[in-house]
Amino acid sequence: MIHKTNTANTYSGANNNIDFTYYSSMSNIDADYTFECLISKISINTHVDRLNFSCFYHLEEAVQWVFQALDNKLHGYSCTKDGFVQKGIYKRKRIYIHNKKAIKITILYKRRNPKEPYLPAFTIILDDPDIGSINWLYNYCDSSEFTTTLSYVELAIDYSPPVSMLKEYFSRNLVLKNHRGSCQFVDGSTGKNKKDKPVIIYSKDVDDGDSFYIGHKKKNSKSIVLYPKEIDDDNVLRLEFRLKRNFLKRIGVELDCFININNIDLSKLVSFKKLNHDKLIKYIEWKLKKVNGNDRQLIKEVRKFTKIGNVAMKQIKYLKQNGYKSNYQRFFEDITDVNDAFYGRLKGAKFI
Repeated sequence: MIHKTNTANTYSGANNNIDFTYYSSMSNIDADYTFECLISKISINTHVDRLNFSCFYHLEEAVQWVFQALDNKLHGYSCTKDGFVQKGIYKRKRIYIHNKKAIKITILYKRRNPKEPYLPAFTIILDDPDIGSINWLYNYCDSSEFTTTLSYVELAIDYSPPVSMLKEYFSRNLVLKNHRGSCQFVDGSTGKNKKDKPVIIYSKDVDDGDSFYIGHKKKNSKSIVLYPKEIDDDNVLRLEFRLKRNFLKRIGVELDCFININNIDLSKLVSFKKLNHDKLIKYIEWKLKKVNGNDRQLIKEVRKFTKIGNVAMKQIKYLKQNGYKSNYQRFFEDITDVNDAFYGRLKGAKFI
């Protein structure tokens, strides 16, 4: 796989000598400072990991024009698979692989119900694309008078070397802004049965030890995954933003011009936050006095919980589990210096 070179303020020092460790006894202030130092020194690489766009045309057979272009050996692609799809709005899937680059193009076509004109005639998915492949395919569709619209994009930031403290800090403190996504439970239940007492996992995914998820890829308009990856024998830590059409449209991205992906303001998507313990405890005390009386034992347990440390995701789980789902955002505040350092490294970065 080709490791792209669209870097932002790449650190050229001895990255292999960076060795930050997140100790459980480390204070929040020390952890914040250590992360700021690390993020200013470590190498980063920004790129598009996946891009989906839908093509609308009044003829179902129009997809054959795209096949003819890709089958032209001058563009460097070879068809490796053409088969049936078991689920979804399309019946068939054709896959092309570039002969020299690590670019894969998947085309979903033949709608199961061709009488539904509001559905796209076919969908094109580019994995690990470069600017050349995106521009060529988009311009070809445009010249063929297809109506194209961006439907999904994965923006990736690769950190090298993958220092353990980096992942730990991301998973502890990175929070989706204005997230109102649905929850899923460890046992797979929906929580509708009041007799069930499942453990709530914050917005879909369980940390499997290698990957850490914030948000639900299928159910939410935005989500994040953090995971280690090997690229050209080089280990990196990838922070991946998964953004759907309705979110892109909501933040003002023009869906018919893919270069506008570079204009996405990630500061509107995520933030490093810490829990304001005093504000949370005061609210819970007020709530208990108003509704259930002064339950001192519960207040004691809450105080003990909030002293565990600045583990934002675990604290959000606790708030949701105890009925404060619509209120938890108010109890967190931005870690200003960390956010400035994080977004400072991304200033001027290009994804495509």
